[in-house]
Amino acid sequence: MVLLANIPIFSAIPAQVYGFASVVALTLLGNGAGNLASASMANPVVVIILSMIVGAIFGWVSEKVAGLLAGSGHGAHAKA
Repeated sequence: MVLLANIPIFSAIPAQVYGFASVVALTLLGNGAGNLASASMANPVVVIILSMIVGAIFGWVSEKVAGLLAGSGHGAHAKA
């Protein structure tokens, strides 16, 4: 992971650690080591990628709703 940090797209080492840890944890907890090559929901990598995408969408929607609730009504960012 540290060697990959020299490539700009992989430069966020904490994100790499989180991704690696989540794949390994789900693989070990779910006994999914045999499913790492399958393109199904039994593959821990597929599950984690989908959960990160859904989480990002929820975060984006939360930001938009907070902006609307802040009072401007035009989707502005929430003020602290």
